[in-house]
Amino acid sequence: MMSLEQRSDDITSPKQLSEQIKAGRFQPVYFFFGEEEYRISEAARYLAQSFLGATQAGTNWLRYDARKSSVSELAHGLASLPLLGERQVVSIAWFQSFRQTELKSLWPFLKGAPPTRLVVLTSPAEVMARGRKQFVQGSFFKSVSELAEVVEFKRLRPDEVRTMIASRLREEKIALEPEALDLLTQLLDGNRGGIESELAKLISYTGPEGTVTREIVARLCRGYQAYRIFDLADQIVAGNSELAMQMVDKLLADGLEPIPIGKELQLHFTNLYLVKGGQAPTGNRNWLVAAYRRQAAGYSIEQLEQVICDIAATDAEFRSGAIRPEAALQLLVVRLLGRMERRVG
Repeated sequence: MMSLEQRSDDITSPKQLSEQIKAGRFQPVYFFFGEEEYRISEAARYLAQSFLGATQAGTNWLRYDARKSSVSELAHGLASLPLLGERQVVSIAWFQSFRQTELKSLWPFLKGAPPTRLVVLTSPAEVMARGRKQFVQGSFFKSVSELAEVVEFKRLRPDEVRTMIASRLREEKIALEPEALDLLTQLLDGNRGGIESELAKLISYTGPEGTVTREIVARLCRGYQAYRIFDLADQIVAGNSELAMQMVDKLLADGLEPIPIGKELQLHFTNLYLVKGGQAPTGNRNWLVAAYRRQAAGYSIEQLEQVICDIAATDAEFRSGAIRPEAALQLLVVRLLGRMERRVG
Protein backbone atom coordinates (compact mmCIF):
# COMPACT_ATOMS: atom_id res chain seq x y z
CA MET A 1 0.00 0.00 0.00
CA MET A 2 1.02 3.61 -0.45
CA SER A 3 1.54 5.18 2.96
CA LEU A 4 2.85 8.27 4.68
CA GLU A 5 4.64 6.09 7.25
CA GLN A 6 6.19 2.66 7.00
CA ARG A 7 4.09 0.15 8.95
CA SER A 8 4.57 -3.41 10.18
CA ASP A 9 2.30 -6.28 9.18
CA ASP A 10 1.11 -6.70 12.77
CA ILE A 11 -2.27 -5.49 13.95
CA THR A 12 -1.93 -2.10 15.60
CA SER A 13 -3.14 -1.58 19.17
CA PRO A 14 -5.20 1.47 20.25
CA LYS A 15 -2.22 2.62 22.33
CA GLN A 16 0.08 2.51 19.31
CA LEU A 17 -2.53 4.37 17.26
CA SER A 18 -2.77 7.07 19.93
CA GLU A 19 1.02 7.47 19.98
CA GLN A 20 1.12 7.82 16.18
CA ILE A 21 -1.63 10.44 16.21
CA LYS A 22 0.04 12.45 18.97
CA ALA A 23 3.25 12.37 16.93
CA GLY A 24 1.36 13.64 13.86
CA ARG A 25 1.91 10.44 11.89
CA PHE A 26 -1.10 9.33 9.83
CA GLN A 27 -1.78 6.49 7.39
CA PRO A 28 -3.92 7.12 4.29
CA VAL A 29 -6.31 4.25 5.13
CA TYR A 30 -7.29 2.66 8.46
CA PHE A 31 -9.48 -0.32 9.26
CA PHE A 32 -10.96 -0.44 12.78
CA PHE A 33 -12.51 -3.65 14.13
CA GLY A 34 -12.93 -5.50 17.42
CA GLU A 35 -15.26 -6.25 20.31
CA GLU A 36 -15.52 -2.68 21.56
CA GLU A 37 -17.72 -0.57 19.30
CA TYR A 38 -17.67 2.42 21.64
CA ARG A 39 -13.88 2.55 21.46
CA ILE A 40 -14.03 2.21 17.66
CA SER A 41 -16.38 5.18 17.27
CA GLU A 42 -14.42 7.30 19.74
CA ALA A 43 -11.13 6.46 18.00
CA ALA A 44 -12.58 7.39 14.60
CA ARG A 45 -13.76 10.73 15.99
CA TYR A 46 -10.40 11.42 17.66
CA LEU A 47 -8.50 10.47 14.50
CA ALA A 48 -10.67 12.69 12.28
CA GLN A 49 -10.46 15.69 14.60
CA SER A 50 -6.70 15.28 15.02
CA PHE A 51 -6.14 15.09 11.26
CA LEU A 52 -8.51 17.91 10.32
CA GLY A 53 -8.35 20.23 13.30
CA ALA A 54 -11.37 21.64 15.11
CA THR A 55 -12.33 24.13 12.38
CA GLN A 56 -12.47 21.62 9.49
CA ALA A 57 -13.97 18.61 11.31
CA GLY A 58 -17.51 19.88 10.80
CA THR A 59 -17.26 20.33 7.03
CA ASN A 60 -14.51 18.05 5.76
CA TRP A 61 -15.43 14.81 7.53
CA LEU A 62 -17.64 12.76 5.19
CA ARG A 63 -19.42 9.80 6.85
CA TYR A 64 -20.99 6.87 5.01
CA ASP A 65 -22.73 3.61 5.94
CA ALA A 66 -21.95 0.75 3.55
CA ARG A 67 -25.41 -0.76 4.20
CA LYS A 68 -27.07 2.36 2.80
CA SER A 69 -24.56 3.79 0.34
CA SER A 70 -23.78 2.36 -3.08
CA VAL A 71 -20.28 1.79 -4.37
CA SER A 72 -20.73 4.65 -6.83
CA GLU A 73 -21.70 7.05 -4.01
CA LEU A 74 -18.59 6.08 -2.07
CA ALA A 75 -16.39 6.37 -5.15
CA HIS A 76 -17.77 9.86 -5.72
CA GLY A 77 -17.11 10.81 -2.09
CA LEU A 78 -13.57 9.44 -2.23
CA ALA A 79 -12.90 11.40 -5.41
CA SER A 80 -14.35 14.70 -4.14
CA LEU A 81 -12.25 17.63 -3.01
CA PRO A 82 -12.49 19.28 0.42
CA LEU A 83 -15.05 22.07 0.65
CA LEU A 84 -12.83 24.28 2.77
CA GLY A 85 -9.21 23.89 3.72
CA GLU A 86 -6.75 21.32 2.43
CA ARG A 87 -7.63 18.11 4.23
CA GLN A 88 -10.49 15.62 4.18
CA VAL A 89 -11.54 12.52 6.15
CA VAL A 90 -13.87 9.88 4.71
CA SER A 91 -15.24 7.24 7.10
CA ILE A 92 -17.21 4.19 5.97
CA ALA A 93 -19.06 2.15 8.61
CA TRP A 94 -20.06 -1.50 8.11
CA PHE A 95 -17.44 -1.73 5.41
CA GLN A 96 -17.65 -5.57 5.32
CA SER A 97 -21.20 -5.25 3.91
CA PHE A 98 -19.84 -4.99 0.38
CA ARG A 99 -19.26 -8.06 -1.78
CA GLN A 100 -15.71 -8.84 -2.84
CA THR A 101 -16.38 -7.62 -6.39
CA GLU A 102 -17.69 -4.30 -5.04
CA LEU A 103 -14.69 -3.94 -2.75
CA LYS A 104 -12.31 -4.44 -5.64
CA SER A 105 -13.97 -1.61 -7.55
CA LEU A 106 -13.22 0.73 -4.62
CA TRP A 107 -9.59 -0.30 -4.30
CA PRO A 108 -8.24 2.20 -6.89
CA PHE A 109 -9.90 5.09 -5.04
CA LEU A 110 -8.45 3.90 -1.72
CA LYS A 111 -4.97 3.01 -2.93
CA GLY A 112 -4.53 6.31 -4.73
CA ALA A 113 -5.07 8.37 -1.60
CA PRO A 114 -3.41 11.81 -1.64
CA PRO A 115 -1.56 12.87 1.55
CA THR A 116 -4.35 15.36 2.28
CA ARG A 117 -7.03 12.66 2.61
CA LEU A 118 -7.54 10.06 5.32
CA VAL A 119 -10.00 7.13 5.09
CA VAL A 120 -11.37 5.23 8.10
CA LEU A 121 -13.09 1.90 7.43
CA THR A 122 -14.92 0.25 10.33
CA SER A 123 -16.79 -2.99 11.07
CA PRO A 124 -18.99 -3.69 14.12
CA ALA A 125 -18.31 -6.31 16.79
CA GLU A 126 -20.91 -8.68 15.35
CA VAL A 127 -18.67 -9.51 12.37
CA MET A 128 -16.75 -11.71 14.80
CA ALA A 129 -19.83 -13.67 15.91
CA ARG A 130 -18.20 -16.88 14.69
CA GLY A 131 -15.02 -16.04 16.52
CA ARG A 132 -12.07 -13.72 16.05
CA LYS A 133 -9.87 -16.40 14.47
CA GLN A 134 -12.36 -17.17 11.73
CA PHE A 135 -12.83 -13.46 10.98
CA VAL A 136 -9.14 -12.55 10.72
CA GLN A 137 -8.49 -15.58 8.52
CA GLY A 138 -11.32 -14.69 6.13
CA SER A 139 -10.90 -13.24 2.65
CA PHE A 140 -12.40 -9.86 3.59
CA PHE A 141 -9.94 -9.29 6.42
CA LYS A 142 -6.98 -10.38 4.32
CA SER A 143 -7.99 -8.03 1.51
CA VAL A 144 -8.46 -5.00 3.72
CA SER A 145 -5.23 -5.76 5.63
CA GLU A 146 -3.24 -5.39 2.41
CA LEU A 147 -4.68 -1.92 1.97
CA ALA A 148 -5.09 -0.39 5.42
CA GLU A 149 -3.50 0.08 8.81
CA VAL A 150 -5.51 -2.41 10.87
CA VAL A 151 -6.37 -1.46 14.47
CA GLU A 152 -8.13 -3.87 16.82
CA PHE A 153 -10.21 -2.60 19.74
CA LYS A 154 -10.53 -5.30 22.38
CA ARG A 155 -12.47 -5.13 25.60
CA LEU A 156 -10.54 -3.56 28.42
CA ARG A 157 -8.74 -5.85 30.85
CA PRO A 158 -10.21 -6.13 34.38
CA ASP A 159 -7.29 -4.17 35.84
CA GLU A 160 -7.86 -1.38 33.30
CA VAL A 161 -11.57 -1.28 34.16
CA ARG A 162 -10.84 -1.13 37.89
CA THR A 163 -8.33 1.68 37.44
CA MET A 164 -10.73 3.67 35.24
CA ILE A 165 -13.65 3.28 37.66
CA ALA A 166 -11.64 4.18 40.75
CA SER A 167 -9.98 7.16 39.07
CA ARG A 168 -13.24 8.62 37.74
CA LEU A 169 -15.06 8.33 41.07
CA ARG A 170 -12.06 9.77 42.91
CA GLU A 171 -12.22 12.81 40.62
CA GLU A 172 -15.87 13.23 41.63
CA LYS A 173 -14.91 12.90 45.33
CA ILE A 174 -17.00 9.74 45.64
CA ALA A 175 -15.86 6.83 47.81
CA LEU A 176 -16.05 3.28 46.51
CA GLU A 177 -16.43 0.10 48.52
CA PRO A 178 -14.09 -2.74 47.40
CA GLU A 179 -17.07 -5.11 46.99
CA ALA A 180 -18.80 -2.53 44.77
CA LEU A 181 -15.69 -2.23 42.60
CA ASP A 182 -15.47 -6.02 42.25
CA LEU A 183 -19.12 -6.33 41.19
CA LEU A 184 -19.00 -3.36 38.82
CA THR A 185 -15.85 -4.72 37.15
CA GLN A 186 -17.58 -8.06 36.54
CA LEU A 187 -20.77 -6.46 35.25
CA LEU A 188 -18.99 -4.16 32.81
CA ASP A 189 -16.82 -6.97 31.43
CA GLY A 190 -14.40 -4.58 29.72
CA ASN A 191 -17.13 -2.61 27.94
CA ARG A 192 -15.76 0.94 27.51
CA GLY A 193 -19.10 2.43 26.58
CA GLY A 194 -20.74 0.67 29.50
CA ILE A 195 -18.20 2.20 31.86
CA GLU A 196 -19.21 5.70 30.77
CA SER A 197 -22.96 5.14 31.07
CA GLU A 198 -22.86 3.24 34.36
CA LEU A 199 -20.47 5.67 36.02
CA ALA A 200 -22.69 8.56 34.95
CA LYS A 201 -25.64 6.90 36.71
CA LEU A 202 -23.63 6.17 39.86
CA ILE A 203 -22.22 9.71 40.02
CA SER A 204 -25.64 11.27 39.56
CA TYR A 205 -27.23 9.01 42.18
CA THR A 206 -24.50 9.21 44.81
CA GLY A 207 -23.28 12.80 44.50
CA PRO A 208 -20.06 14.33 45.89
CA GLU A 209 -18.84 12.98 49.24
CA GLY A 210 -21.10 9.95 48.82
CA THR A 211 -20.13 6.27 48.73
CA VAL A 212 -20.87 3.71 46.03
CA THR A 213 -21.79 0.45 47.74
CA ARG A 214 -22.38 -3.02 46.35
CA GLU A 215 -26.09 -2.57 47.01
CA ILE A 216 -26.17 0.63 44.94
CA VAL A 217 -24.39 -1.08 42.04
CA ALA A 218 -26.85 -4.00 42.19
CA ARG A 219 -29.81 -1.58 42.25
CA LEU A 220 -28.71 0.79 39.46
CA CYS A 221 -26.45 -0.98 37.02
CA ARG A 222 -27.67 -2.80 33.94
CA GLY A 223 -26.98 -6.48 33.65
CA TYR A 224 -27.10 -7.26 37.36
CA GLN A 225 -29.97 -9.72 37.06
CA ALA A 226 -28.39 -11.23 33.94
CA TYR A 227 -25.15 -11.50 35.91
CA ARG A 228 -26.89 -13.41 38.73
CA ILE A 229 -28.65 -15.71 36.27
CA PHE A 230 -25.34 -16.26 34.50
CA ASP A 231 -23.81 -17.26 37.83
CA LEU A 232 -26.63 -19.76 38.34
CA ALA A 233 -26.15 -21.12 34.82
CA ASP A 234 -22.42 -21.46 35.55
CA GLN A 235 -23.23 -23.82 38.42
CA ILE A 236 -25.71 -25.77 36.27
CA VAL A 237 -23.15 -26.17 33.48
CA ALA A 238 -20.54 -27.25 36.03
CA GLY A 239 -22.98 -29.80 37.46
CA ASN A 240 -22.86 -28.32 40.97
CA SER A 241 -26.33 -29.51 42.02
CA GLU A 242 -26.29 -28.46 45.66
CA LEU A 243 -24.92 -24.98 44.97
CA ALA A 244 -27.31 -24.45 42.04
CA MET A 245 -30.34 -25.26 44.17
CA GLN A 246 -29.05 -23.01 46.96
CA MET A 247 -28.74 -20.17 44.43
CA VAL A 248 -32.34 -20.70 43.29
CA ASP A 249 -33.49 -20.47 46.90
CA LYS A 250 -31.41 -17.30 47.36
CA LEU A 251 -32.85 -15.64 44.26
CA LEU A 252 -36.37 -16.38 45.45
CA ALA A 253 -35.54 -15.20 48.99
CA ASP A 254 -34.21 -11.94 47.53
CA GLY A 255 -37.63 -11.24 46.07
CA LEU A 256 -37.14 -12.31 42.44
CA GLU A 257 -40.24 -13.96 40.98
CA PRO A 258 -39.86 -17.54 39.65
CA ILE A 259 -41.39 -16.81 36.23
CA PRO A 260 -38.92 -13.97 35.38
CA ILE A 261 -36.07 -16.21 36.58
CA GLY A 262 -37.31 -18.93 34.24
CA LYS A 263 -37.52 -16.41 31.38
CA GLU A 264 -33.94 -15.30 32.06
CA LEU A 265 -32.75 -18.91 32.04
CA GLN A 266 -34.60 -19.45 28.76
CA LEU A 267 -32.89 -16.39 27.26
CA HIS A 268 -29.54 -17.51 28.67
CA PHE A 269 -29.58 -21.02 27.20
CA THR A 270 -31.07 -19.75 23.94
CA ASN A 271 -28.05 -17.44 23.69
CA LEU A 272 -25.72 -20.35 24.39
CA TYR A 273 -27.38 -22.09 21.45
CA LEU A 274 -27.04 -19.03 19.21
CA VAL A 275 -23.40 -18.38 20.10
CA LYS A 276 -22.59 -22.08 19.69
CA GLY A 277 -24.04 -21.82 16.18
CA GLY A 278 -21.98 -18.74 15.35
CA GLN A 279 -24.78 -16.20 15.75
CA ALA A 280 -25.07 -13.07 17.87
CA PRO A 281 -26.99 -13.35 21.17
CA THR A 282 -30.35 -11.65 21.69
CA GLY A 283 -31.56 -9.47 24.53
CA ASN A 284 -28.73 -6.91 24.44
CA ARG A 285 -26.25 -9.50 25.72
CA ASN A 286 -23.27 -8.88 23.40
CA TRP A 287 -21.18 -8.08 26.46
CA LEU A 288 -21.50 -11.73 27.51
CA VAL A 289 -20.47 -13.36 24.20
CA ALA A 290 -17.06 -14.55 25.39
CA ALA A 291 -18.56 -16.01 28.57
CA TYR A 292 -21.42 -17.61 26.61
CA ARG A 293 -18.88 -19.21 24.31
CA ARG A 294 -17.04 -20.67 27.29
CA GLN A 295 -20.21 -22.18 28.75
CA ALA A 296 -21.45 -23.49 25.39
CA ALA A 297 -18.15 -25.23 24.65
CA GLY A 298 -19.17 -28.32 26.65
CA TYR A 299 -22.44 -28.80 24.75
CA SER A 300 -23.31 -29.90 21.25
CA ILE A 301 -25.97 -28.04 19.28
CA GLU A 302 -28.29 -31.02 19.73
CA GLN A 303 -27.82 -31.01 23.51
CA LEU A 304 -28.60 -27.31 23.71
CA GLU A 305 -31.73 -27.89 21.64
CA GLN A 306 -32.83 -30.43 24.27
CA VAL A 307 -32.11 -27.93 27.05
CA ILE A 308 -34.31 -25.36 25.31
CA CYS A 309 -37.06 -27.99 25.07
CA ASP A 310 -36.75 -28.58 28.83
CA ILE A 311 -37.19 -24.86 29.45
CA ALA A 312 -40.18 -24.72 27.07
CA ALA A 313 -41.83 -27.52 29.08
CA THR A 314 -41.36 -25.50 32.27
CA ASP A 315 -42.78 -22.43 30.56
CA ALA A 316 -45.92 -24.44 29.78
CA GLU A 317 -46.11 -25.46 33.45
CA PHE A 318 -45.82 -21.81 34.48
CA ARG A 319 -48.74 -20.90 32.22
CA SER A 320 -50.95 -23.86 33.14
CA GLY A 321 -50.74 -23.27 36.87
CA ALA A 322 -50.65 -27.04 37.46
CA ILE A 323 -47.89 -26.61 40.03
CA ARG A 324 -46.65 -23.66 42.04
CA PRO A 325 -44.24 -21.38 40.10
CA GLU A 326 -41.51 -21.90 42.74
CA ALA A 327 -41.78 -25.66 42.35
CA ALA A 328 -41.79 -25.37 38.54
CA LEU A 329 -38.58 -23.34 38.67
CA GLN A 330 -36.90 -25.84 41.00
CA LEU A 331 -38.00 -28.68 38.71
CA LEU A 332 -36.50 -26.84 35.74
CA VAL A 333 -33.11 -26.58 37.46
CA VAL A 334 -33.28 -30.28 38.35
CA ARG A 335 -34.00 -31.05 34.69
CA LEU A 336 -31.10 -28.93 33.52
CA LEU A 337 -28.76 -30.54 36.04
CA GLY A 338 -29.96 -33.95 34.88
CA ARG A 339 -29.26 -32.96 31.29
CA MET A 340 -25.77 -31.96 32.42
CA GLU A 341 -25.20 -35.34 34.04
CA ARG A 342 -26.29 -37.14 30.87
CA ARG A 343 -23.98 -34.89 28.88
CA VAL A 344 -21.02 -35.81 31.08
CA GLY A 345 -21.97 -39.48 30.99
